[in-house]
Amino acid sequence: MLQSRRRMIAACVSVATSLIAVSTVHAQRAEGIDVSAWQGTINWTTVARAEALGGGGKQFAFIRSSRGGTTGFYNQSDPNNNNNLNTLSQRYDDPFFVSNITNATANGMLAGPYHFGRLDIIATTVNANGIANNGTDEANHMIEQAGAWMKPGYLLPVFDLESGQAELTSAQLSQFAVDFSNRIFAVKGVRPIVYCSQNYANYVNTTVPAAYPNLWIARWPNQSNPESIDIQNINPPPSPAGSNVYGKWNPTFPAIPNPAPWTIWQYASTINVPGIGGGTANVDGDVANGDIEYMKDFLVPALWQNDNSGTWTTTSNWNTALDASGQGPAGRLPGQTTAGLNDTVTLDRPAAAITVTVPSGSYSMRRLFNQETLTLTGGTLNVSRHAQLSNTTNFNGGALNVTGSGSLENNGAINSTNGGTIAAATFIGTGSINATGGVLTVGKVRQANLTTQGTGVVRFVSAGTTSVSVFNSVTHTAGQIDLGDEAMVINYTGTSPAGALRADLLAGYANGDWNGQGIISTPAAADVSRSLAIGYAEATDLGSPATFLGQTIDSTSLLLRSTLYGDANLTRTVDLDDFTALASNFGLIGRWSKGDFDYNGLVDLNDFTLLASQFGKSLPTDLPRGSAIPEPAGLLALAAIVATLRRNR
Repeated sequence: MLQSRRRMIAACVSVATSLIAVSTVHAQRAEGIDVSAWQGTINWTTVARAEALGGGGKQFAFIRSSRGGTTGFYNQSDPNNNNNLNTLSQRYDDPFFVSNITNATANGMLAGPYHFGRLDIIATTVNANGIANNGTDEANHMIEQAGAWMKPGYLLPVFDLESGQAELTSAQLSQFAVDFSNRIFAVKGVRPIVYCSQNYANYVNTTVPAAYPNLWIARWPNQSNPESIDIQNINPPPSPAGSNVYGKWNPTFPAIPNPAPWTIWQYASTINVPGIGGGTANVDGDVANGDIEYMKDFLVPALWQNDNSGTWTTTSNWNTALDASGQGPAGRLPGQTTAGLNDTVTLDRPAAAITVTVPSGSYSMRRLFNQETLTLTGGTLNVSRHAQLSNTTNFNGGALNVTGSGSLENNGAINSTNGGTIAAATFIGTGSINATGGVLTVGKVRQANLTTQGTGVVRFVSAGTTSVSVFNSVTHTAGQIDLGDEAMVINYTGTSPAGALRADLLAGYANGDWNGQGIISTPAAADVSRSLAIGYAEATDLGSPATFLGQTIDSTSLLLRSTLYGDANLTRTVDLDDFTALASNFGLIGRWSKGDFDYNGLVDLNDFTLLASQFGKSLPTDLPRGSAIPEPAGLLALAAIVATLRRNR
């Protein structure tokens, strides 16, 4: 930012001679600029054009909207007020803001507004009329000028904190900054980014990082040759070497977290960009701490903006009103008034308990954070990066798809009353799944509790046969738990649930049809050879291994797996080890891992028969299942043993 340039240059005279190397490999960092009226008319088409095509290759921009408070006058050509014309809070509205942000976004760049704070105007400032500027008033000024652009499709607003250190104590300056952030949050529901130098990052107190989670740090290691700065591979360097460049944003100093605690780095104020001043004028150069996808995480989220329940498709429920042309900014569709592909959707009304209903239709977004009740009634939510559910999510038909490598974190309650689908490569959290009706289809899951009641069905479907779902408890009172071709770990506390589990398997087994009201397997029900079953074992039955199919377990882990009849040790192969387990428990009360393959609680001749029918066969451990392969010699030997047992019996 070009204001107070002399102070910034003075702060950067002493520069570290060696730069801090990044310890991890980054994706290609996104590059951007920040501009104001000082740059005059900008050719944004050229700025956004790829460098290989003669353009600037810039992907994002922060654009000054305002400076000072809501009253008075400011002449930016007379910053020291030599003419005594600058008055009151020295309000200044950047005349190029609207054209800059409109044209930047029209050319596909991510863009947002910034406000230059006048913390240096105190009661004794000339023409201030004895009134010191304050953060709330300055925030109101920014909202007046740029509030229409504090909405989805635009980057978060920025507070430029580079004045007032000479006039205010650390506590006073920090309170000003916090008041600014609080006012923006109260009106627009978002926390601004803060721009400051190393000096200010250390001068503020710890209340400021809490109000500004994202730091845009100004650090210029080589003003005379900015092209020499390895912005793709280094972190902002401290000056002097060894100082805390991130200030209060790095409470672990001298240790630097990985990644380092900066969001954007203004690495120079002297770069040249085609499309600005004929490509020879000085411009502020910025780089993100990640690629353009990383920068999209700093777009204003789509916010539910009232304390009333309603439907997803009602425009007035969102902060997504279109601009005057009816065309949204980059990444949003023409006429789009609800969440879009690049949007982070946040449902959070702390003062109310509401229900957001998703009707039929398909709705796509980048991220989803839900603190309210969310009810799907036939609609589909497609999330490309991450979904976090912290309240109740009801499935009355519909689907929640976290696509690609995105993750789903459920720390609330997922209730299925009429079924639906949850698809996510990673499904984690401390929440619960409760099905009372319909079929809820899920993949590999990590949750605290699983319950089925009434006519509810929870069906596990994932790619591969080593997919493992993990719960702390599994309760079946009615309905079905369909394990499919997968595995499950129950990390219980206290008494083992193995007895109740056996009863649920016996009910689902249904004399080999696998369609009863209990724990079932759809592949087993469809298997005309009647070879498939669900095996189970205490971890201690298997020698207390540290892991099961890659999942950490302990002595209070109960294990289930889709496998062949007779596979006592859950290896998906029926061999001599399984026969030994059965033989040593023959005639005794036992569970699957002891040889009880028909779930009746007793190891008997029926179990020998089931094992004999599969002896020597194997199933793929993580491939689509083919035909089981018998070993004739093994089968003949086992048949002789079974015949002997019959005679003895």
